[in-house]
Amino acid sequence: MPKDEVWAVIRDLGRIRGGTTGRRLAQRVHDVTYGNPFYVIELLKTWLADGWFSADPVTGEWILSDRSDFEIQVGTVSASVHEAIAHRIARRPGDEQQLLATIAAHDHGCPTDVLSHVHGMSRLRVALLGDALERRFLVRESGGLYECAHPIIATVVMVSVGAARRRELHRAIALAMIRAANDRDSVPDPGELAFHADLGEERQLAYANGLSAATASRALGNTGDALHWLDIASRWAGTDEETVAVERVTAELLNVAGAHERRLPIGLRGEARLSRPDFDLSGGTIARAR
Repeated sequence: MPKDEVWAVIRDLGRIRGGTTGRRLAQRVHDVTYGNPFYVIELLKTWLADGWFSADPVTGEWILSDRSDFEIQVGTVSASVHEAIAHRIARRPGDEQQLLATIAAHDHGCPTDVLSHVHGMSRLRVALLGDALERRFLVRESGGLYECAHPIIATVVMVSVGAARRRELHRAIALAMIRAANDRDSVPDPGELAFHADLGEERQLAYANGLSAATASRALGNTGDALHWLDIASRWAGTDEETVAVERVTAELLNVAGAHERRLPIGLRGEARLSRPDFDLSGGTIARAR
């Protein structure tokens, strides 16, 4: 649903007063749910159940908690949401579930040709299965890239995947990325390749691409990213020469940028947390049991 519809839902359920009250909260809820009506309602229900806000006993208007350390990790949603998603996934045929697991493991949008190589099926077959998952609102496709329709879906999928299978999934994705790039006469992104090779325990690929990704990030001035990739390269360095190479690049990077410039880990999204200013409600605050 559009942002204005999310705002309308919040204002209606929360009996919000004021011309623009709740608009910022609606924007943030839309950011983290992608406007999916199911997640919008479940997120609001979870916050009410957890006591982050309640309803005024007379007017019914939502009142914000006065908890001093107010911050909500949006990724934590009620168990009912996880159970509902898991139930929907369990009802899908096995080949759709397998494709969904690979999409969930890829994290940044998995190309059709990579999925084709991972599962040993034609791109047409991948598209057919992808369409079926999209109709069930489990994935979305844009420009030939498939990703889970919401991060919570990816979380539910990966929780159900054992450690050994998860490792093999990432390994298969890394190798498929190379084959797909060869088919396209291109070069795979070293950062994505290092990420999957690292989790798939493909030592040489993780080391070489971690170092390449660090060099590329350094050239762009992304010190935090470069240090992240160097961590991967260092973890998989198998010889003294490889260790020395990583240490040399790390020393050069820190000498130029300064160790104090290390950034937040890759993958942290501002949308994943909401703090007190995001809850622009007009009903005041309530004391919350600690």
